[in-house]
Amino acid sequence: MIPDPDEQVLVDVRAPLREMIFPFLETIVITGVLWIVIGWFDAADAGRYGVGPLRLPPEWRNGFVYLWVMLVLWRFVLPLLRKRRRRMVVTDRRIIFRADGFRARPRTLAMSAVTWAEKERGLLAVYLQDSDLPVYYSGLPKIRKIARMINDPLI
Repeated sequence: MIPDPDEQVLVDVRAPLREMIFPFLETIVITGVLWIVIGWFDAADAGRYGVGPLRLPPEWRNGFVYLWVMLVLWRFVLPLLRKRRRRMVVTDRRIIFRADGFRARPRTLAMSAVTWAEKERGLLAVYLQDSDLPVYYSGLPKIRKIARMINDPLI
């Protein structure tokens, strides 16, 4: 995704962090529920709150801590890393786009093949010379600015 040294970079954007709102809220709920359970195990070990007769092995508490770590990694950290890999670079000669995911490879469009770009229903639509249908890019911030820079790179 590194442009050539003689290319001028016009736009370089990554996926916006607003896409992580629901995974963040989900992580808060997971943390709250599991740490309430872990606190209940701690209270049971101390013999408080009427749970003294129910003695559970300490491995159960450690298992819930491990479960919490795995859920936070699975539901927050991995999606964060995956989404932050989405990137678009617009240079004076080409458009380079890499989608979400760890295995995504960059796709390149030559600026000479692009006729027009615009925002359509929250997506960036790039119209090409050889096609009647546009190429759509989703999940990008500042779509109007990107379309303006594609249409008139001299701005």
